[in-house]
Amino acid sequence: MRELLDSTDCVLFDFDGPVCRLFVRHRAADVAARLRALPALRTAAHPLTEPDDPYAVLRAGIGRTVGGDDGIGRDSAHGPEGGEVSAELTELLDALTAEELRAAESAWPTPYADQLLQTLHATDRRPAIVTDTSEEAVERYLVSRGLDRLFTGRVHGRGGSPRALKPDPAAVHRALASTGAAAERALLIGTCAREKETADAAGVRFVGYAPSEEGAAALRAAGAEHVVGSLLELVDAARVPHFS
Repeated sequence: MRELLDSTDCVLFDFDGPVCRLFVRHRAADVAARLRALPALRTAAHPLTEPDDPYAVLRAGIGRTVGGDDGIGRDSAHGPEGGEVSAELTELLDALTAEELRAAESAWPTPYADQLLQTLHATDRRPAIVTDTSEEAVERYLVSRGLDRLFTGRVHGRGGSPRALKPDPAAVHRALASTGAAAERALLIGTCAREKETADAAGVRFVGYAPSEEGAAALRAAGAEHVVGSLLELVDAARVPHFS
């Protein structure tokens, strides 16, 4: 792990998992249930395989309202990279953002995450966040922990286009631009196969974070070469001074 970080100028974090547990007191299953009641989820075109995951619900809503799992809307006025989306999808996105903002107020920090972020910043391994969570919610959480100064201009949440969700690497590309790092000198810390796919699509290296054996096995099955059960492993490795 030390060798991996020694060749790293930028560490990208997914938010919900590697930085905090977002939906703890504000429960994910309850959030997902409220989202499923919205108009964007009332058709049966795309069955929900993870009905208690708010982001699985969001992806299903995107597929149902804009005409495909790739997020490219038939009714979009400006093509796949942005532009108008349907009123139903706008309502879904706004509702999820409101839920995330509430959840950010009671999110639990991931063990050793604050320490890792501060250590990376101190050793000039520029941390950034790449996530499907709204930037407003991420920033609210970071302010509450006194971590916002570590991420000025480097929080990259879901964008205005529904296509910006992982495994689309758009957020990673924005993060690399904001840090000035080359893809081969960056790594992404994530918790699931979708994030490994995102790292591969962007050409950055990947470290899986899995505090359970089941999660670690799933990441290895997805092709993750590096998996840690605790962020303390990365804290220890990052303590070595870094010169880019």
